Amino acid sequence: TKTAITKIAIIGDVANIGWDHGKSIAMTADDATKLNWSVKVNLEEGKEWKFAMNGGWDINLGGVAGDEYTLRFGGDNIKVTAADAGEHTIHLDLSTVPYQWWIE
Repeated sequence: TKTAITKIAIIGDVANIGWDHGKSIAMTADDATKLNWSVKVNLEEGKEWKFAMNGGWDINLGGVAGDEYTLRFGGDNIKVTAADAGEHTIHLDLSTVPYQWWIE
């Protein structure tokens, strides 16, 4: 089945939001296609997070062991490294498979 993605958010123990969808940080679609999303967030070393779609756990993207910037459905929590700590913009690209993300 196809499910329209209308909302993507960062969820996890980063930025004191916890794993509650009511406190997740909404991402913004960067263009009309809704294939590229971004959000500015403060990341703390050692914390973990994921991408959650439509305000629930049915569709979520996490990391792939050994390839930290590739995503998979229901993947591992993404761990914040010392290099990624601080305020950054997280980008999510859904235009190609496997989906990619990066920090700016």
